[in-house]
Amino acid sequence: MEVRGPAAHNRPIRTNAWRRRATLRTIVFLGLALACPAAANVRLSGVRFPMRGTASLRITMRVVNSSVVPVKRLAQAETIAGQILGDAGVEVIWVDCAKEAPAGGTAHRCAQDRGPAEFWLHLLTRDPSNLHGDVTGFAVLPPLLRDGDGYAGVSYSMVEAAARSLDVEASYVLGATLAHEIGHLLLGARCHSPSGVMSPRLRLEQFRRAARGELRFTPGQAGQIRVEVARRMAR
Repeated sequence: MEVRGPAAHNRPIRTNAWRRRATLRTIVFLGLALACPAAANVRLSGVRFPMRGTASLRITMRVVNSSVVPVKRLAQAETIAGQILGDAGVEVIWVDCAKEAPAGGTAHRCAQDRGPAEFWLHLLTRDPSNLHGDVTGFAVLPPLLRDGDGYAGVSYSMVEAAARSLDVEASYVLGATLAHEIGHLLLGARCHSPSGVMSPRLRLEQFRRAARGELRFTPGQAGQIRVEVARRMAR
């Protein structure tokens, strides 16, 4: 999908309605099959990366319109996505923008200026008109990955449709989609891989792997994510 200004990484599947339905039975389309840039080999002098699962590196996701998803299902999906990012060495802090501000006059986190390692995540009640085919989520990325400008969106109706078609829990589909789109926010648009969470098409087995805590970024992607998060946190 192409838009003016910042470009989303997904585009429609150019196929008729019958093939879209048939495709949905076996795969969930998340974007273009493009290779990661060479930035995966970047090293930062003086930066010590944590072992997987540690919390030295972290990002914050500001979740908008959380009421779209049942509370328990969203919590399960955030746990799955958090485990996938945690396995890459990055902690995810989820901030529900629908909740009231804390007591004591402190402004709600979502009303404060964003830091370089904070992103918006929009949960959509309606599919955007330019979101076609079997796309469950998208990421809008600024040129050159300017800090704080990107955001992600997830079509919950498409998540539910995919889950029904594949006969899996919607939380598995949602969790994998969240991790995939966060991956794009940190890795860029041209970062799909033949396997793992950044595959452009996630199949039934991959959702099962997500449920078992076995769906991951590739080692190269995980390294690049740590580099990017460390760079943002150092600002």
